[in-house]
Amino acid sequence: MKIKINNKFFNHFSDLKVNFNLDTFGSTFSFKARFNPDNLEHQKIFRPLSYNEIQIFSNDNNLLLTGTIVNNSFSSSQNPELVSLSGYSKSGILQDVSIPLSVYPLEKNNQSLSQISSQMIKPFNIGQIIDPSAANELSFNYEKVVANVSDTVAGFLSKLAAQRNVIIGHTTKGDLYYFKAFTNSKSVRAYTTKNVLSSSIRIDGQGFHRSISVLRQPSDTNDGASTVDSITNTIVLSDRKVIKTLSSGEDTDTSKAANNVLAAELKSLQVSIELPRIDYDLKCGQIVNFQNRELFIYKSQRFVVNTITYNEDSGSDTMSISLLLPEAFSGENPKNIFEI
Repeated sequence: MKIKINNKFFNHFSDLKVNFNLDTFGSTFSFKARFNPDNLEHQKIFRPLSYNEIQIFSNDNNLLLTGTIVNNSFSSSQNPELVSLSGYSKSGILQDVSIPLSVYPLEKNNQSLSQISSQMIKPFNIGQIIDPSAANELSFNYEKVVANVSDTVAGFLSKLAAQRNVIIGHTTKGDLYYFKAFTNSKSVRAYTTKNVLSSSIRIDGQGFHRSISVLRQPSDTNDGASTVDSITNTIVLSDRKVIKTLSSGEDTDTSKAANNVLAAELKSLQVSIELPRIDYDLKCGQIVNFQNRELFIYKSQRFVVNTITYNEDSGSDTMSISLLLPEAFSGENPKNIFEI
């Protein structure tokens, strides 16, 4: 891989790691480099809290990430030490900052998610792309939403998107990307024990419920009657129940919110795979098939690529991926992948 810092190629680095994530505001990266304190160019690049722009490319010059160097770690000893640098995509700043005063008031009436998002991110010179799959959801007006002074931009936008079961990701240029999961796409890869270095599965059973209900409290617009929507997760065999309250949004959002709770719970089931080489053509959001009897997945099952990590050092280049069920993004009732 190749690195540009402040629009200039930087060649002397090692242990580069890039972690891409399907539904976060920023992918992350880290690398090490030698710092010469007497080098004027190094003084610009390594200066702490300067938040230098970085671009990471594949060896074929395809842009992988546009971001910001956020963290610096220096050490000094009798033997020369490398400096560690890390950061995130350009849009990652939205996770760290409050809603700007320039977009107050915090109460928004009869505005869509597209309008609210555009206002929130404009001060940071970040754009937004709305996939056609989410266009209707982004254009539908909220009657009234109110942010808290303590909310981050990312936190507030995530709350609104959750009510519409819309996913917020980001592009290689660091702009926000609103989309719905493409769960019906064709599989692009098939993994078994024969073509991976290792694999594992993690299931957090405490986070799963068979019955999920969402309540909307009585209000002036629903004639005093609570709205309830429920969904059943048939992959859970025990009678575990949970009830959530929808605090804002339209009455008709209860169904979407119930699906969103189910989607969130399904993220507690994750498959991790280590691959022997970097596969640049594999992208987050694509569908792959996976089967491994030793992980209690007896039949080939469809998964969504949720994260991808490139590891490049002097010895080898490897790649690891994590997989989630497609329903972790659509909120639909999942197929039981543990059937024998």
